[in-house]
Amino acid sequence: MSYVIEHHGIKGQRWGVIRSEEELARARGTWRDRASDRKIERDKEKTRRLQEKAKRVQIKADMAEAKAKAKAAKVKATAEQKKAKAAADTAVKRKPLSQISDEELRDANNRLRMEEDYKRFMSNRHKPSVAERLTKSLQDAAIKAISETTAAYGKKVVYDMLKMSAEKEKKGN
Repeated sequence: MSYVIEHHGIKGQRWGVIRSEEELARARGTWRDRASDRKIERDKEKTRRLQEKAKRVQIKADMAEAKAKAKAAKVKATAEQKKAKAAADTAVKRKPLSQISDEELRDANNRLRMEEDYKRFMSNRHKPSVAERLTKSLQDAAIKAISETTAAYGKKVVYDMLKMSAEKEKKGN
């Protein structure tokens, strides 16, 4: 009895042809439709993008709500400050100086000092920088030089024209 090992290749395999993963999977019986896989991946990507967009929209909504709350708080604080100032002003103004307590007088003085500081700060808020001042002075100097040069040239032209007309009159007589 003789034992012979024979191999005739893979059924359906052609010599020199390399099969793709999909073809091999089909042959093994584990084949899945790649189109459905791509669709699943697209759906996952679309869901991820929509979730990200929902997060961004939620963040924007939260920021808008926070801004609205901050603005409302600022308006409320301003109104309370105005009320307090009006009450302090009327309380201090109505009483004679001898009847004003130290605390009321201190509060009124602090308020007036803060208002003056604020006015001074706002008036000095934009001081021109050294570069801006230098640029402005150079512009002014250039404008002055150009206007002087133009005026001098204009005078010379007028003088020359008058001189020429005087010479023509002398020749004509």
